[in-house]
Amino acid sequence: MNQYCGYYSVIQYCPDRTLMEAASIGVLLFCPDLKFVGVRTTQNSRRIEKVFGKSVGSENFLQSYKDGLGDHFTKKFPNGVSFETMQGHLRSFVNDICFTDIRTTLVASPEQDLDSLFVRIFGTEQELPINEPIQYRPRRQLLQALRAKQRNILEKIAIPKTVQIPEYAHSINPTMVFLNECVNFVVPKVINEGNATKQAGFGLVVGGHLAKHKLEWGKTKMIILGSEYSTNGSVGNGFFDPYRDMLRINGVDYYNKKDDLIQHILDVARDLPENLAIYAASRQKVLFA
Repeated sequence: MNQYCGYYSVIQYCPDRTLMEAASIGVLLFCPDLKFVGVRTTQNSRRIEKVFGKSVGSENFLQSYKDGLGDHFTKKFPNGVSFETMQGHLRSFVNDICFTDIRTTLVASPEQDLDSLFVRIFGTEQELPINEPIQYRPRRQLLQALRAKQRNILEKIAIPKTVQIPEYAHSINPTMVFLNECVNFVVPKVINEGNATKQAGFGLVVGGHLAKHKLEWGKTKMIILGSEYSTNGSVGNGFFDPYRDMLRINGVDYYNKKDDLIQHILDVARDLPENLAIYAASRQKVLFA
């Protein structure tokens, strides 16, 4: 998988720039080569309350402001942004929100890399936000659609931690896992005419490795959910369809419509084994708060 130079900055709440006391509330990641800009913010005020007290952390305007940061950056830079432009923009913030110095990081799958960066900084997947634009966060939409059709289905859906794959230089962070004849890792990908070959290569390499190993969960398979999560309006154009048969021959399933994947899960999902039950989606309360 190709890697690109990305940049990140930790987002902080700092009500008094003179004292420079701050509480971290999120992270911004952008990658000029991939034209990607994304934000994750915490969905509670524990860090703010620890530094400034409950009276500050509980104010509704602050949570609303945090919730709006993702939209601010994606609307401000819909076609990506250079390092210099972003650096100047971050310096323009004069309210209670500030940003640490921009640092570099390698980016391969920006949405997943942003989630991993958030977890690395804030320490728990339970704090992942629930309100970013859908194209960057399909998990919530998928789980809500599944629950709407069959409420107890979430007992059969797992939200695992990062998955390490032998022979593969990087880990993957699947959106969800379900079990039928094997353990299925659902990995949404933004697919368009320009990157379809690259994403197919990712599917063949990673999916092939998964198919060869039982890992800790048993026999495994990857499912790619593609076109509906394109960010450039290419929904349903079928750029990835020519690779479908090749992927399935190599043990990888591909869906370009989430409703088709949802119906498949409803039809085949079995009860989770004990070693996956601890990750049951029904216990991830933050996803539906």
